Amino acid sequence: MYATCRSCNSFGGRAYVPAYTDFVASTLDALVNWGSAYIHASPPPRLRMSAVIQPGAVIRQVLHMLLTASGGPGLGERYPTLRSIVLEQSTSPLPSNIRIYLSLVITSRIRINSVQARMNLNSGAVVAMAEVAGPPFAWLLEIDGDGSNQSQDVSNWTTLDPGRTEAVDINTTLGSIVNPFAGDYRHRWQVEEDSRRERLQ
Repeated sequence: MYATCRSCNSFGGRAYVPAYTDFVASTLDALVNWGSAYIHASPPPRLRMSAVIQPGAVIRQVLHMLLTASGGPGLGERYPTLRSIVLEQSTSPLPSNIRIYLSLVITSRIRINSVQARMNLNSGAVVAMAEVAGPPFAWLLEIDGDGSNQSQDVSNWTTLDPGRTEAVDINTTLGSIVNPFAGDYRHRWQVEEDSRRERLQ
C-alpha cells in the first residue's frame, strides 16, 4: 500500500528527517543515561529534559507521519492547514480543535494508529485520534479533545520556522506500548493492576 507519493516522501526526507533523527538520537542517549543511573528504580510518571533541536522541522515530520498513518487523504482534505504546514512550510497554528501531544516511551514496540475514536459514555463526547508511537517518542494527534491529556502539548511548534534551532524543554509522561489503543501509554504492570481492580469492582 502506498501511503504518500514519491515527491512528498522525498521532500519530507530532505527537509525534516535529519532534524527528526537528530532529536531521536539525542533523546535516546538521554534515556539510556537516565536508565543507567536508575536501573533499579521504578520508572517515574514523567521525565524532564532539555534539547537543542529544530522544533519547527521536527513537528512537520511528525505531522507528515501522522497524515501518512491516518489511512487515506481524509484528514488532509478535511484540514488543509495540516498539508500547508508540511508541504508549504507554513507557520500557521493548527486548527483550534486539533492538538499534537508528545510522550516518551520505553519499549521495543512500535504502534501506528490511523484515525480512531474514544467516546465518553457519560458525556457523549467523542475524541478522534491518530498516532505514531515508537521509541523514544509517541506522537498523538487529537481532534476535539477535552484538554485532559497529560502529555506535553507541542502544537505551537508548527508556528516556528523549520530552519530555526533552539533549546526546548521536554516535560512529559513516560510510558510504554502494551496494547493497541491510541494514547494509552501505561506500562504492563499498570495494565495488569487496572485489570485486577476492574475485576474486583
